[in-house]
Amino acid sequence: MVIPGPGGYHSPIVAPLPKSLTGTDGFDQITESGLPAGRRTRLPALVNAQPAPGPSVGAQRQRILIVEDNADNREMMRILLESSGHEIHEAADGVSGVELAVQLEPDVVLIDIGLPGIDGYQVARQIRAKLRDRSRLIALSGYGQQKDRQHAFDAGFDDHLLKPVDPAHLLTVLSAARATTRR
Repeated sequence: MVIPGPGGYHSPIVAPLPKSLTGTDGFDQITESGLPAGRRTRLPALVNAQPAPGPSVGAQRQRILIVEDNADNREMMRILLESSGHEIHEAADGVSGVELAVQLEPDVVLIDIGLPGIDGYQVARQIRAKLRDRSRLIALSGYGQQKDRQHAFDAGFDDHLLKPVDPAHLLTVLSAARATTRR
């Protein structure tokens, strides 16, 4: 259904969307049949929008293993880290994480503490026993008190990040990890 309105004929379903976004009806012309011939939509600019992190100039590509049972968390980290130029591998549980770490010898292993089966502390201990200091281990935890951090360090982690992990902070930690990973 097309209805007359100021400046021409408009669809009551289509016209409100551009108008709500732009303050205009969004149509440049109306055909003889009363249907829009073309439309324009101007979306408001984001004020103070920060660009998405991308590959840093001079940053080195790292092989990173993500051991995280939550598929959404794994995917978000993978997208962030791949877009930053890193090689990403994933494991959904602790046992697979240890196996992949031994096989790949990644630069960094991001390990969720609350994994099913064997927890992140056990994963870190097993990786340390097999790889020694060849990989940097970073704990991902919902617990951030000093005793939780100390428990992570005692298990062999090099760093402890509180969930939800801030993407910019994660990239900063990974940059520092590259400088300190012993090979």
